[in-house]
Amino acid sequence: MSLSEASKLLVSPLFQYEDGIHVIVPVHREISALIVIALRIAFGRLPRVVIMITTLAFVGHLGTQQLAGMTLASIWMGFPSNFLRSALQGVGTLCSQAQSAGNDFLVGTWLQTAIVATVLWTIPTVIWYHYIGDMMALSVSDAATIEYGKDYASVAIYAIIPQCLLWSLKSFFESQEIVVHGCTFIAMLFNFGFNQIFIYGGLGYKGYGFIGSAYAIVASLTLELLLYAYYAMAWNGYHRPYWGGWTFECIDRDNFYTFLAVTMPKGLIAAMDWTPYIVIGVLAGYLGPAIVAAQGILLGLFALVVVCIDSFANAIQNRMAVYLIQGCIESARRLLTIGVFSVILLGLTFFFLIAPFIHDILRLWTVDDNVLTLCSSTVSILIYCAIATLARAIFTATLTAASLHDYAELATLLARWCVFLPLSLFLPIYFHWGIEGFWLALLASDLFQVVYLACGVSRLNWQVAIRRIQYLTPVASINNISSLIIV
Repeated sequence: MSLSEASKLLVSPLFQYEDGIHVIVPVHREISALIVIALRIAFGRLPRVVIMITTLAFVGHLGTQQLAGMTLASIWMGFPSNFLRSALQGVGTLCSQAQSAGNDFLVGTWLQTAIVATVLWTIPTVIWYHYIGDMMALSVSDAATIEYGKDYASVAIYAIIPQCLLWSLKSFFESQEIVVHGCTFIAMLFNFGFNQIFIYGGLGYKGYGFIGSAYAIVASLTLELLLYAYYAMAWNGYHRPYWGGWTFECIDRDNFYTFLAVTMPKGLIAAMDWTPYIVIGVLAGYLGPAIVAAQGILLGLFALVVVCIDSFANAIQNRMAVYLIQGCIESARRLLTIGVFSVILLGLTFFFLIAPFIHDILRLWTVDDNVLTLCSSTVSILIYCAIATLARAIFTATLTAASLHDYAELATLLARWCVFLPLSLFLPIYFHWGIEGFWLALLASDLFQVVYLACGVSRLNWQVAIRRIQYLTPVASINNISSLIIV
C-alpha cells in the first residue's frame, strides 16, 4: 500500500478532524461514552447509598421517633466515619508511590500499617459511639428518640472494623488498578433480606424490631468484606506479589510517621467537612423528631441524586482532561455544552416526571402524615438544589480537568462555611422556616458556588489550560491516553 493510500485511510472524509490528527467524536457517540463511563462510576457508588436509604425505609415504617433516632445517630457517627474513610484512602497514595518505585514489599507493608492503624483508630471511635446518646441530648428533648439513637450506635460499633478493613483493602487494590464492584452490589441485595429478617422476622426468626436495622448494617458490611477478601485474595491472589508476610516494619517508627503524615490530613479535612452537618443535626433536633425524620428521608434521596450527578460530572471531567492533554479545545468545550444542556434536561425531568408522584414516592419511607407533609413542602426546594448541584458539578469538573482544582476547592470552602453554615443557623431557627430553611441554605450555598465557578470557567484560557495539563502529565501517560477516547 502506498503512502497516499494509507493517508486516505487514516484521514477519512467521513469524520471531522480538529487538528488534522484527532477525530471529533460525533455528538451521539460522545453522549453514549459519557453515559457508559458514568454508569461504571455510579455502579461502584450507588450500592452504598441504596443500603442507607433501604434501611431508612424499613425504619421509617416502624415510627417517626425511630427514624429520627437513627438519623441523628448516623449524623453524629459520620464525623469519625468520614475521618477513617478519607484517611484510609491515603493508603492508595502510599501504595502507588511504592509501586512506582518498584518496591513491591513496601506496597504490602503499607497495607499492614493500615490494618494496625485501623485497630488503633477504632478505640477512640468506639468511645465516640458510646457517648452518641449524650451528644444527641444536647439538642433533643424527646427521651425515646435519644434512646433509639443510643441503641442504634451501640450495635453499629461492630461495623467499624469491617468497614475500615474494607476501605483499606479497596485503597490497596485500587492503587494497582484492580476495582471490584460486584461485592458491594451483592451486599446491597442481601441488605434487603437482612432488614426484613432482623427487623420484622423471617426464616424462623422473630425479629429484633428497630435495633435489627443496625444488625442489618453490620451484617451487610461484614458480608461485603468477606466477599471482597475472598474474591481479591483467596480466589485471585491479587495481593501475592506484594505480600511477604507480616513484618515489624509495618510499625516501624519512620514508616508509621510517614503513614500518619499522609493519611491524617485527609481524614481531618473530611471530618471538618462533615462538621456543618453535625450543626444541622443539632439544630434539627431542637425542632422536634418529625423535622429530624423528614430531614433524614430528604437527605437520603438527595444523596442518591448526588451520586448520579457526581458520576456524570466525573465522566465529563475524565474525557475533558484527555481532550485537553491532546490539545483538542473544540471537543473539550463541546463537553461543557453537553453538561449545560444536561442541567436543563435534569430540571425538566424532575418537574414533569418525578414531582407529580413525589407524595407516593415518599410513602416508601414513612406513613406519618406530618412527616409526609414536611417532606412534600420541601421537595420543590430539593429539586432546585439538585439542578444547582449538577451545574456546580459540571463547572467543577471543567476546572478540575484544566488542573484548576484549587479554585474549585476554594469555592466549596467559602460556600460551606460562609454561606451554608450561617444560613443554617438563622433561617430554620431565627426566621422560623423549619426544614425549608435548611434546604434554602443549601440552595443558596450551591448557587453561590455556581456563580463563583461560572466566573472561573468564563475566564478560562483554554490554550493556557492545555499547556498546564500537558506540563503536569507524564509523557508516558500522554502517549497511552488516547485509548480513553475510543467509544
